[in-house]
Amino acid sequence: MVIVNPSRELRALQPHDFPARSRPIVVFDCWRILREQLDGSEHVTYILPECRTRGYGAEIPACTPVEQ
Repeated sequence: MVIVNPSRELRALQPHDFPARSRPIVVFDCWRILREQLDGSEHVTYILPECRTRGYGAEIPACTPVEQ
């Protein structure tokens, strides 16, 4: 699953919304809106994109979720 917008419905997702499978479901969260809910979940492989600035590619030390 790829989170490409910070909709209210997606923000409401919880670990129990991802049933147990033989392999964990991969969630790539472009908005970092599910970090608290899914990071460390047993049935989810939670991935955050690498943080970079525009143009030069310099890494940002800490990325934070976008507030809405």
